[in-house]
Formats: sequence, C-alpha cells, structure tokens
Amino acid sequence: MAPPRQPTTEPPLPAGTGTLVITAVPFADIAVDGRPRGTTPLSLELTARKYQVTLTGPNGEVETQDVEVINARETKVSHKW
Repeated sequence: MAPPRQPTTEPPLPAGTGTLVITAVPFADIAVDGRPRGTTPLSLELTARKYQVTLTGPNGEVETQDVEVINARETKVSHKW
C-alpha cells in the first residue's frame, strides 16, 4: 500500500491588472482610495479589485464612486459637471 499523498500548497496567484479610464467634462482631479492620482483624462493600470474613486470638479464639487477593476479589462468612469 502506498503512503498517503501530502497535500501540495501552492502560493496564491498574483492578482491581475486592469485599466481604469476616467473622463470628466470639463475636467476633474482624481483620487483613488484617497490618494491623488492626477487630472482627467486619466488612464491607470491597477491591480484587479474594488476601489473608491473621487472626482473633484472645477468648482470644488465632489463625486465619489465605487468601481471594480477587472483583470485584463478596461473599466470606464465618466462624469459631467
């Protein structure tokens, strides 16, 4: 009789990445998870997961959206003030 097989433990696969494309009319300053990332139009390659995207408009208006970046896909966020 053969000895029992030991379970193999493989390291978790690294999370993939996707592209977050953000546009706003006329423009917006962008923060992702509270971290400033730039001004629209903006394209960011991010780890695939959920993020909180905050757009701040030209007159200080604020729009916050929960966005899920999907592996190997483009996720778009757009806003018009």
